[in-house]
Formats: sequence, structure tokens, C-alpha cells
Amino acid sequence: MHATFLGVSTILLSDGETSLMTDGFFSRPPLLRSMLRPLRPDGAAVDRALTRTRTDRLAAVLVAHSHYDHAMDSPTVAERTGAELVGSPSTRHIAEGYGFAMDRFRTIQV
Repeated sequence: MHATFLGVSTILLSDGETSLMTDGFFSRPPLLRSMLRPLRPDGAAVDRALTRTRTDRLAAVLVAHSHYDHAMDSPTVAERTGAELVGSPSTRHIAEGYGFAMDRFRTIQV
């Protein structure tokens, strides 16, 4: 198993065949902007991170909880890598708001 820390709470885990990611978060808006403007994923930042890590396929993106620095980019990462998205009911609401395919979402209860 190989783990790569990608910042904040994002970790890429791979055994060389199957890869998972925790809390895909790459947009990282400045604090002031995050307080004054609506938060939205930065698709270009997600693409740069996936390209930099050579990540084109993930089995799953696991979201620890639904704060923006864990959940905001996760549906975008899952969409771009064909991954299942795994999270709480509130993470499911975020994914639904993005138009993420709900047949690829797995709800966990804590």
C-alpha cells in the first residue's frame, strides 16, 4: 500500500492496482473569499491535481465529513475519475446539488 498526502485532508491510497482518495479537496479558496462569496469547486485546480498525481481512475472517493474543505471538490474528483463517492447523508446532498450520478453514491451512517 502506498499513501500520498496531497494537502489539507486529501490522501491518495494505492496498491498499484486499485486507488482510493480521501476528501478530494484542491480548490482551496482564500479565507476571505470563502467567507464573502459562494463556494464552488475550481475544476481547473482539480484537473491540475489529478494530472500532477497521474490519477485518471479511482475506485472511490471517501468523504470524512461535509465541511467544505473535505466535501466541496469530492463529487468533481469522483466524476472525473469514474469513482464511487462515499459519504454521509449531508455529503449526498452536496453531490445531488452538483448533479452527481446518485447510482455512484454510497451513503454511510455514523
